[in-house]
Parts: sequence; structure tokens; C-alpha cells
Amino acid sequence: MRKMLPLFILCLMTVFLAPPVLADRPNRKVINQQKETERELKNLENKMTRIAEKLKDIHPYYSAKLLEAMEMMQKDLLENDIREIIVFLESGLKGQALDKNNELVADLTKLLAFLEDKVDPKNVEEKIKKLEHLMSQLKKLQSEEEKILNDTGKFNRERFSDLDRLNREMEYLLQAQKELSRMLEESDALDFRRQVNEARQKIAQLKQDQAKLKKETGQVNKGDLKKISDLLNKVNSLIDQQAAALKKTEQIPQVEQGIKKALKDLDRLINQQKLLKAASAQAQADPKSAFPEELAGEQNKVADQVKRLKDNLKQLPGDFSDLTKPTGDLSQAEKKANQAGMNLEDELYKFAGQAQSEALKELENARSVLQKKADQLAQEKKSALEKLAAEQKQLARQASELSRNMKDFSGGSQAEQAATQKAARETGQSSHEMDRAGQSLAKQNPETARGDQKKALASLEKARSALAKAQAKLAQPQKGALNKLQSDQTELTDRARDLADQLKHLARSVPSQASGEAGQRRQMKKNLDGASEQTKQAGRSMNQARSNLGRSNSARAQNQQSDALESLKKAEAQLKKLDQNLAQQDKEKILEQLSKWQKELQKKAEAMNKKLQESARTAPKNMKSGLNAAGQNTRNAAGQMSQSSQNMKQSAQAGRQGKPQAGQQKKQQAQGNQQKAMEQLKQAKKELEKLKNRMLEEEEKRRLERLARRQKETEKKTQKLAKETEKSGEKLPAKSLKRASRKMNSASQSMGQGQSKQAQEQEEEALDELQRAYEQLAQKLEQMSAQQANKMIEQLINMLTEVLDKQQKINRETVRLETVKQKSGSLSREGQMNLKKLAQSQGDLARQSAEINRKLLEENSVVFTHVLKSIANDMELVQELLGDHKRTDDYTQGAQLDIVQRVKELLDALKKEKKRKKKSKAGGGGGGGGGRRMPLLPEVAELKMLKFMQGNLKRKAESFSRSTVDQELKEFDPIQKIILRRLSDKQGKLADLTQAFVEKLEKKSKKMRPGMKKE
Repeated sequence: MRKMLPLFILCLMTVFLAPPVLADRPNRKVINQQKETERELKNLENKMTRIAEKLKDIHPYYSAKLLEAMEMMQKDLLENDIREIIVFLESGLKGQALDKNNELVADLTKLLAFLEDKVDPKNVEEKIKKLEHLMSQLKKLQSEEEKILNDTGKFNRERFSDLDRLNREMEYLLQAQKELSRMLEESDALDFRRQVNEARQKIAQLKQDQAKLKKETGQVNKGDLKKISDLLNKVNSLIDQQAAALKKTEQIPQVEQGIKKALKDLDRLINQQKLLKAASAQAQADPKSAFPEELAGEQNKVADQVKRLKDNLKQLPGDFSDLTKPTGDLSQAEKKANQAGMNLEDELYKFAGQAQSEALKELENARSVLQKKADQLAQEKKSALEKLAAEQKQLARQASELSRNMKDFSGGSQAEQAATQKAARETGQSSHEMDRAGQSLAKQNPETARGDQKKALASLEKARSALAKAQAKLAQPQKGALNKLQSDQTELTDRARDLADQLKHLARSVPSQASGEAGQRRQMKKNLDGASEQTKQAGRSMNQARSNLGRSNSARAQNQQSDALESLKKAEAQLKKLDQNLAQQDKEKILEQLSKWQKELQKKAEAMNKKLQESARTAPKNMKSGLNAAGQNTRNAAGQMSQSSQNMKQSAQAGRQGKPQAGQQKKQQAQGNQQKAMEQLKQAKKELEKLKNRMLEEEEKRRLERLARRQKETEKKTQKLAKETEKSGEKLPAKSLKRASRKMNSASQSMGQGQSKQAQEQEEEALDELQRAYEQLAQKLEQMSAQQANKMIEQLINMLTEVLDKQQKINRETVRLETVKQKSGSLSREGQMNLKKLAQSQGDLARQSAEINRKLLEENSVVFTHVLKSIANDMELVQELLGDHKRTDDYTQGAQLDIVQRVKELLDALKKEKKRKKKSKAGGGGGGGGGRRMPLLPEVAELKMLKFMQGNLKRKAESFSRSTVDQELKEFDPIQKIILRRLSDKQGKLADLTQAFVEKLEKKSKKMRPGMKKE
């Protein structure tokens, strides 16, 4: 796809870059050519638009690149420039036309560089340095703002901490006294027990009346009417069981299809999320070509689709498969997808990519679990259908037996007998349909079974209708009695409902002092709630009985009356437990307990008074009176609490002495004391609230003024940095800095008005904006430094490739000269001259390698620098061997081969790193440097090179050892000594290099800090 861009560039060059041929008079041909050029430019813009649209999905990067190129064309007013050239030509102003043509050529050259992704290394380096400068300034601002925030927080703690603590303690006292007062008002637990007993008696009476009504219903339901009613009840039961069987049959394929559809939807969502993740990575690499609003919109659509998928799964029946885990994964995926959408809106592509990766992981987890569920269902489907088949066949046998019972009915008139026989036929038909459904289920064919099950239900409904008609005719003589029963049942239903509401109200009003522990109170409430629910259930059963009595179905009504009696029995048992608990309570004991609690609260109030007095002694002058007033109010409250405690104790004593009136009087006095204590505590709290809004003292004003001035200075610096950032082209960080500046200005104004707490909040918001700006700059720095590193690696590969080619030529010439020397015994004059030139070439190559090494030194690549330095040294050695010693032997050739090998190693490492960076960019990886420059070569690449060098050195040492193993104690020859010395030197240098590499890592780890986040 990259080939398409140069094609457009060539079109542009051929159309625009040819200079116009000018003459003294207007040249009509040239003017027509310029007009044709204008039309071609318009056509080219249209073509670029269409191609950009086609590339949008398959190659979003190139699509965005074309659209941005069009913006550059419009921004640089290329069409206007062409029109001006035409005007100048028509007016004979050839000088102006040439000047405008040169401007047009410059603009098109810039456009050409943009489309070809040409990057000026100097411009990139300047941009990186500018970003590093901005981030350095931003760090300083952040540090200054953190200090201001810390000082403001310290000021607020000194000013408000004691008051806040005293306010919290005063609020606790006030609330505790309110609760104690409420408990005293409800202290007559015996009255509560009386209400419970009244409810219990009502339930007993209701149960008795319902039992009587059931007996009367049984007297009506006899003879042929009872037989028909019993048959009808059995049909109703059979219908319920058949409906349940149908539901189970429908659920299996429903769940199966639902999970299958969910898997298909998940595959689509996973692919969409992968594409969006790749698009975010592309946007991070090239923000100018990104479309954040469109990306965010697509990401939000994915989040909405995940939510719909999750909701659809939740609606699937849970009888056959638990879908809690996948729906939980989808909830997390939805959350992360929404988070990614917000990050994309803010153009924080790095963080959007992280959220997208997490969303993708959750989607894949959900898919994995769902696939296991699908496989599990496929395995369990057979056994589930076999179980359903057995149940269905059992229902068929029940239907067949019921059909025979209906045929045996011989009572009533001819019409009732005909209705019963019809019901028998329909029930028998349903039996056949149930049996067929069971066979289909056994054959693993739920779709066919479902049709037969529906037919069976329809037949049973016909049987029920026929029996209901027969029952109505048989009940006609008893209609009056049934109406009376229905009316009585209605009255009992209303009583049950009223009683359930009364019990619910009692549950909400269980007095706190009715038990010594909160656990006992909860148990009492539980008993009342249980009794209320059982009474409500009895009412529902009674209402069903009332309906069936209206339909003359006295047998079914009797069953529901039995259900109501059972529920009332359970409600009565709950109230019995509650009464046993209340029986252990004693009103006088409760009053004594409340008296003790009041005494404890009095002690806390007295302790509070002491704290207020101590605070008043050390407080500023403008706080003393308020603290003293709050202390006086608290002291008065403690006195009222003491009186209340005594009165409650005396009320309990009067009750034990059989003086209820005196006890009630003391209780009322205690309540009056408590009310006065609460008023005093409220007044004390009011005084403390006033102190929080007190006027600042002079020293406090001066401190706040100093903080305000510091904040104002930091605000100015932030404004300056915002302008500098905006001027450098970083609009998003500039916006964040402007927002931070506004927050700082608000904080400064708040300090001037004495609102230090509000200022603290605004300072925290300003810090958040500074952090956001830093992250945005860090993201841009990583992109630029990665771009720079890629260009540098490409340059180094080209330079080393050239070095390798030259060294291989020198090696081949060395071998040739050695061959000539071996044949002739010596070199000719021409050979001597060639050898001299060869030594010079080797020296030139050593200097070229040193230049490459200088570039690596700038990048602080310790290991690679060492390798290149050793290569240059070996080249100088080879130069000396060739030039001074005239040696072209195996030793010289071995040194040359060693040079070639190490150059190849370097090239291989650089090519692998280039490939890794390209793959990382394509996969949305990379980044994560916390705003630091991307290293040319990562530490892991240097570590691999170290490992390779050590392994290579080890192999050479082993080879030398094997070649000298037979010499035993003989002295090494000169060449062997040189080889041994070189191996030793290399091992020593490798050890030093490893130490330097470790020190570099340690130094880097100490400097590293995650972003610029607040501690």
C-alpha cells in the first residue's frame, strides 16, 4: 500500500513542479496549461478523497495520511497560488509569476516529504529536546504546586482539625442522646407484648374460623359433585405438570441457541475490538492522522453491544446452565470498553490501548467460558432429554389412568355423564400425545416433542372445560350454600390481609430497649416479618379458595383452605417464639438499663466539656469565647443527663413498689431532662459551627496571603508554559495547562477570601490537570523518540552494511595476495603497492567504524559501543599487520574474519531490533516508557549481545585449548602467545563491560519514576 503514496506524489510533481515558460508578452499556451493544472488539482483532490474513503477500513493509516495531505493543500492555498500565477501571466507580470511558482514548488516539496514520511533528523531531535524541556518545566511546576498544596493542607489541618474532631464528637453525643430519648419513649415493652398477643389471638381466631369454613365446604362437596370435583382437581394437576414439562423441553434448545448466537456475537465483537486496538496504536504512533471522535464513537458502540449481549445471556433460563461467570466477564469488558472510549475522546491513545487490551482479554475469557458451556450442554443434552422423556411417559400413564377413572363415572344426569365421557376421551387423547412426546424426546428430537406436548395441553384444557361444566350443573342445587361459603371466605381473606399489615407495622416498631442486645431485637423483627409473610400467604390461599367457590369447585377450594390453615399455623408459631422472648423482658429492668446508658453518656459529655476547656486555653483570641460557650452548653447538658438518669432509676423503683402513677411521673421528668440536654448539645454544636467560619487572625491572614502569592506566581509560570506548549504545536497539553492555570487562579482568589478548604480542592484539581498535561507530553515524546530510534537504526544498518562490504573486499584481496606470495615466494613491486593500498583501505575503514561508534556513544549503548570499538581496534591491528609487517598470513586473515563476524553480529542485532519495533508498532505495542526517550537499542538486546560475546569467546578458548593439548609443558610459539594474550585481554574487557552494563542499569533504575504521579 506504500507504493500508492509515491504514485500520488509523482502525479503532483508532473502536474505542478514544471516551471512555466514565460515570455515578455502573455503566453496563451502557458496560461492554458496553468488553467489545466488548476483543473487537475481539483480532480486530484477528489480522487484522494475517494481513495481515502476506500482505505478507511483496510488501511486507516494511509487513509488518514491522504486526508491530512488534502488539508495541507487547502491550508497552503495551492489553488489560490495557481490562480494568482494565471493572473500574473495574463497581466504580463512574469517576475511575480515566477516568485509565486517558486512558493508553489516549496509547498509541494513539503507535501511530498509528508506523503513519503520523510523526517529531518535535526527537526526530530529539536522536537524531542523541546518536549523534554516542556516536561522538565512541567515537573518543576508540579513540584511547586505539590508544595503549595501540602502547605495549604497543613494550614487547614492546623486551623480545622481540632474543630472537625470536636464537631464529630459533639454530633455523636447529640445523636446518642436522641436515640436514648426515643428508647425511653418506647420503654413500655409490656405494651408491645400486649399488641403482639392481640395479633396472636386474632390469628388463632382466624385459624378457627377457617377450619370451620373448610368443614362446611366439605359438607357441600359430596356425592357425585365430589367425584367430579376430584377428577377436575386431578386434571388441573396434570395440566400444571404438563406445562412444566413443556417449559423444560423449550428451555434446552433456547439455551443452546442463545449460547450459539452469543458465541457468534462474541467473535464479531472480539474482531471489532482488535481492529479498534490496532487503530488506537496507529493513532498513538501518528496522532495527527487520527480521528479521535470517530474512534471513540466506534469504541462506545462496542461497549453498547457488549451490554446487549450480557443482557441477552441473563435472560436465558438458568435451569440448564449457569451463566454467571461469562456475564461477569462481559460486565468487566463493558466497563473497560467504556473507559477506552473516554480515553479516546481525550486523545489518550496509550491508555485507551491498555483499556482495550483489558476489554479484549475479558471478551476472550467470556468466549472461552461460553464455549465450555456449549460443549457441556452438547454432552448433557442427551441425558437431559432422556430424563424428560421418562417424566413425559410417566405423565402419559397418569393421564391414561385418569381417563379410565372418568369413564367409570356413572352418576348425575345424562348430560353430566356425556361431559365426563368427553373429558375421558380428551384425557385419553392427551395420554397418546404425551407418549409420542416422550418417544420424540427419547430420540433426541425436542422440536417434535414440543408440538405433541402443546397438543396434550390443549386436550387437557378441553377435558377441564367439560368437567367444569358438569361440575357447575351438579352444584346448581348447592348454589346458595356455595355463595354463602364464598361470602364467608371473602370476609376471612380481608381479615388475613389486615392482620398481615398489622404484623408488618409491629415489625417496623420493635422497641430498641425490648431486648438487651441488638441480636435479640433482630430476631424479634425476623419473627414478626415471618408471621406477617405467612399470614399474607394464608390470605392468598383464601382468595384462591374464594374464586373456586364462585366457580363451584368446592374440592379445589378445600385444598386451598388447607393451605391457608397451614400458613396460619406457621404464623402462630412465629408469634409464640416472639412472646417467649418478650416474656423474659421486664419494664423495670429496661428502665434501669436505660438509666445506666444515660449515666455513661453523661460521662462522655463531661469529658467533652474538658476537651473544650483545654482547647479554649490554647486557642486564638477570636476562638476562646466560642469554645467556652460550647463547653458551658455541654456542661449543662451533662447536668440534665444526670437528672434524667436519676429519674429513670426512680421510675423503675416506683414500678416495683406498685406505684405506677409515681413511676410514670418520674419517667416524664426524665424525658423532659433529655429534651433539655439535647437543646444544650444543639447549642454547643452551633457554637462550634460558628467557629469554623470565624474571621482569620492576622498571622493566619499573612500565611494565606503568602500562599496566595506563591499560587499566583505558579499560575503565571503555568500560563507561560501553556503558551510555549501551544506554540510548539502541542494543543492538548496546552489545554490542560490552561485549565490548571484557571484552577490555580481560583485557588489564589479563594485564599484571598479566607476560603482555604476550597482553595485546597482547587489546587488538587490543578495538579490533576498538570498530571494530564504531563502524560500527554510523555506520550508524544515516546512517539517522537521511537521515530528517531527507527531512523537511527536504519542509518546504522546502512553504514555497517557498507563497512561489511568493504571489509569483505579487503579480506578477499588479502587472501589473493597471500596466495600469490605462497606461489612466488614473495610479492612483486605491483603486489607491494597493492598491499600498501590495502593497508590504507583498512585504516580508512577503521576510522569509518570509529565514526559509527561515536553515534552509538551518544545513545549510551554500552555493549554495542564496546563491540564497535573492538572492531575498530582490530582494524587498526590489521592495518599494522598489512602495512608495517607486510603480513597476509593466516593470523592476519583470522583477525579479518573475526572483524567480519562481529560486524555481522551487530548487523543481525540491529535488523532484529528493527523487525521487533516494526512488529511492536503493528500490534499496538511499545510505549510504556513513562515519558522518557526511547533507547536506540533496549537493554535486552545488549544483554543478548553480551551473552553471544561470552559464548563466542568461550568457543575460541576451547578451540585454542584443543589445538595446544598435545604440547604438554612445551612453551607456546609467538603466534600462540599473541592469541592467548588477546583471549585474556578480551575476557578482561568483557568482564569490565559486564560491570559497566550492570552499573548503567542500576543508575537507570534509581532515576526511573512512574510518570509524574503524586505521592
